[in-house]
Amino acid sequence: MPVLRWRIVQSSSRHAHRPGEAAALVRTSSCVTRAIAGETLIIPIARATADLESIFTLNDVGSRIWQLLASPVAPPQLVATIAREFDVSPAAAARDVAEFLDALRAAGLIAPVEG
Repeated sequence: MPVLRWRIVQSSSRHAHRPGEAAALVRTSSCVTRAIAGETLIIPIARATADLESIFTLNDVGSRIWQLLASPVAPPQLVATIAREFDVSPAAAARDVAEFLDALRAAGLIAPVEG
């Protein structure tokens, strides 16, 4: 069973764009985040209304990554933090963090830090 998992109710069909993997990433302002019953919900906002076709429901690990993305953070820092805080191997953390970041990029929920 994978160590890191998040549930995506429905994901966006947009394609992921992967800038340099070491580039710092940060959340975009195109969503609303709520913690409900111990889970984090991310609801993308499209044209001033919620995009109910792309609601993300995050577990503890996904919620922690989302929390870290409130400030610019590079993927290697995310991997190190997740491996340390959730007692998983760096290889497993790297694989799952990369997959999660791809899903967030595809939905337009994170972007590289400019400058």
